[in-house]
Amino acid sequence: MAFHRCLVLLLLFKLFGKTESFGQQAFMHPKDAPYDLSGSFGELRSNHFHSGLDYKTEGREGMAVCAAADGWVSRIKVSSTGFGYALYLDHPSGHTSVYAHLHHFNAALSAYLDSAQNAEQSFEIELFPDSGRFVYQAGELLAFSGNTGSSQGPHLHFEIRDRQSQEPLNPRTFLHIQDSIPPMIAGGIFYAKAKHQAFVYPFDCFSDSLPEYQTAYDSLFLDVFAFDPEGENVLGIYRAELFLDDSLLYAYSFNRFHFDETRFVNAHAGWFSNEGNKGFSHHLFKLPGNAFSAFTNAGTGTIVLKDTVPHQLKIRVSDYNGNRSESLISIKQSSHVQVEKTMNDSLPFIPFGTEWAQSFTNGLKLRIPRGALYQDLPLDTPRSWPAANFCSDIYFFLPQLDYPLHVAGRLEMPYRPLPFVRPEQYLLIKLNYKGGNYKTEEYILPDSLEAHTLLARFRKGGMYAVTSDTTSPFLLGPFSEVDPVDQTHYSVCTLKDLHSGIKSYRVEINHEWMLAYFDSKSGNLRWKKGHRGTGPQLISIYLADRCGNTAKIELIE
Repeated sequence: MAFHRCLVLLLLFKLFGKTESFGQQAFMHPKDAPYDLSGSFGELRSNHFHSGLDYKTEGREGMAVCAAADGWVSRIKVSSTGFGYALYLDHPSGHTSVYAHLHHFNAALSAYLDSAQNAEQSFEIELFPDSGRFVYQAGELLAFSGNTGSSQGPHLHFEIRDRQSQEPLNPRTFLHIQDSIPPMIAGGIFYAKAKHQAFVYPFDCFSDSLPEYQTAYDSLFLDVFAFDPEGENVLGIYRAELFLDDSLLYAYSFNRFHFDETRFVNAHAGWFSNEGNKGFSHHLFKLPGNAFSAFTNAGTGTIVLKDTVPHQLKIRVSDYNGNRSESLISIKQSSHVQVEKTMNDSLPFIPFGTEWAQSFTNGLKLRIPRGALYQDLPLDTPRSWPAANFCSDIYFFLPQLDYPLHVAGRLEMPYRPLPFVRPEQYLLIKLNYKGGNYKTEEYILPDSLEAHTLLARFRKGGMYAVTSDTTSPFLLGPFSEVDPVDQTHYSVCTLKDLHSGIKSYRVEINHEWMLAYFDSKSGNLRWKKGHRGTGPQLISIYLADRCGNTAKIELIE
């Protein structure tokens, strides 16, 4: 059935050419219609810009995935995180297409992968076949859609990249998707920068009348919450523009970027919550430390008010098909508006453009390298207090770091060594305080231990402490499972670790290595039943966590 669907796509592609030509190469959609999207190119995600299109697959796995253009398989990668099962095709035009979160590949590619995994005795693997080994025409079956890696639900992630630089390009340049619905502007926030502090004026774009605002400041900056509805789906916008009295202040479009710069999303994205709408907002201004290439010629976005007469701001957002929406706001500088004060007015600042380091009286030392900050950061003196349940006091520092540093900072934190705890069993943990208890957000392996001091890297400010992990990992199960896509029978167990997390695993059947498939989201480890014949079999599972604690579990199957 999957073969016939791909054959139909191939015939339609050859007969009608339902794509745009780009660089002597035409591309088609990698799956059968409908082409419902759940993710767009450049969409704001946690710590990264989305690098492709996410196709919906009706909430299930196993839909046919076909070659988007003539080409050859240049790379195969299998991982328990990230893209999971991923396939890369190179094309004569100088592009690479990427198909990710797959359930499994077609028969020829699966046999090639299985042979390589068994030869290397590793589930996680990266392969680079010769260019003439796996050659496909547009529309030929490559694989089946899945939910592998870091996917949060069944879908197909699809990219088109520049083959030489591997920069992701906006796939909408190559593919046509019918869309007549304009993006929506739900609201936003003004920031008035005075002594580097942000004073907030929210506005709502759903009002029937023209919003009017007065401010005590002569320069403002604007965040906007906008999204692009496509049917039942909500996607990120393609382009945003900001005008003051019809003069363009700021504009950007999501067309291409490099993976090395995708963390600049933390310099661009804010957080918006209003009238039930929650999510990332877009800065319509450029922070001084934001070097994201898509914003190189965007402007600064500074709204300068040189007088006390009303001025008109216009926000325009567009999708790739040219549908657009606009919102108008009247803004006026006024001496009658009271200037607000904040607790940070008198604080010193960490400059964003240089390396900064400081030692504090509670024994904590912080170092923030050049390029880690996007703007100057107020420095409130770190605090600490005793904690009987940890191997150190709890330290609270740089709470203004709502979004991660672009480059990891370094800290030195005093800790209390415990008897019978090995050096590799100590961990830095990031905490939050909820419901009267401390909860762990993240376990961080230290770089080193020196005397009674732990050295580690950190990405965000907040509460930190030192703890130890002396507990071995364990498992739940096994239980039986039939894969609904390929009807394969598996034995499944769930790997658990209470602290640092699973680092490695190994499954042996009758003392011989066995290929086992690991899903990091669920912690499920599975292997094919009956792969080594019939009769009772000894299953040995070896586990290790990131702190060197190990376990061996033996089962009879």
